[in-house]
Amino acid sequence: MRSRYGLIGIVFAFSLGLLATPSLAMDGIGHGPPGGGGASGGTPPTGLAQVYASIRSALLDDSRVVRDAILGRAHEPGQGGWIAGHSGADRVDGAPAASLNSRGSTGIGGFDLQSGAWRVGIAAGGGETTYRAPAATASANVDSWHAGAWIGGEVGGFRLTGGGAYSHHDVTGRRSDSGGAYSSAFSVQTTQAFGEAAYPLKAGPVSVEPYARGAWVGLRAQGFSEGGTGATPVIVDGASQGVGYGDLGLRFGGAWGGVRPYADVSWRRSWGDLAPVATGSAPLVGGGSGGVPVSFGDHAEGVGGTAPLPAGSGAIADLGLPVARDSGTVKAGLQAPFGRAGLLSLSYDGVFGRGVNDQGVSLRLSMRF
Repeated sequence: MRSRYGLIGIVFAFSLGLLATPSLAMDGIGHGPPGGGGASGGTPPTGLAQVYASIRSALLDDSRVVRDAILGRAHEPGQGGWIAGHSGADRVDGAPAASLNSRGSTGIGGFDLQSGAWRVGIAAGGGETTYRAPAATASANVDSWHAGAWIGGEVGGFRLTGGGAYSHHDVTGRRSDSGGAYSSAFSVQTTQAFGEAAYPLKAGPVSVEPYARGAWVGLRAQGFSEGGTGATPVIVDGASQGVGYGDLGLRFGGAWGGVRPYADVSWRRSWGDLAPVATGSAPLVGGGSGGVPVSFGDHAEGVGGTAPLPAGSGAIADLGLPVARDSGTVKAGLQAPFGRAGLLSLSYDGVFGRGVNDQGVSLRLSMRF
């Protein structure tokens, strides 16, 4: 396993250098049997659409970049404006069809206002991520835009934060096999709601903060048909998927001259539609005719329905990379004053679990007013 890291640059004006978003990479990708057949005399190839299912898991997992940026700002004192970037790259080597590599870019900024004991803020940003599945000879570029809002305050010694965000993703895919090359274009939307309850404690020069965090992320992917010159293009159905994330963790902070070192560790549990399935149709191998309605049923993402298959095609149901059920997160960084009213933070963060290794660096600049 090998991980590489990108460097982050942020320009404080309206041109923001957008840097990388880490993404999910796991082993365990596979394919299921066809979900039915359009006719006799042939079967559709399996595994052609698995990369599209895996991208859905990656986008669900990458939703954490937006909420981490917002919650990171909520942990800082005072009202003002801020910008943040996150950079990371990841590679997992698994079974022949089990690798998903990623490299991308994301930047987020916002501002917030204090009203009594509560602070209310908004955030927006965008980025780009590239996913590659070498064994499947497939890749996809994803352009994303994000918008969110949050509120935070203290009640009875607890620091409470809640918010939500919407993200739009434009996906452009490429795939090739012995029969030729294929292309695809479709959109995906993710919507998330999240909240955190923390209890700050002080132990001499060290601050300790236990916390619990929860998030629910819903995804809706548009259906599409592959184009290109190949003999086995796939038609992929639209799909929806929902995953919950729960974290129990501890944050630590200290003081070292004018610099504040800090660290954060947590255990994360995921639930819901963890195993994505890409349903649709593909040309039959060995002849035959199609056009017979086939029910795809209720798969992990909760999508069902009946659709007529194109002539000469059979139904497919390809499994993608699952979202990790259990994982650990770690963050360590430094925070220092920047000018008269600024605060600059640089940190390393990672998510580790069975088959997942997601690492990166983050940089945030906040200006109080």
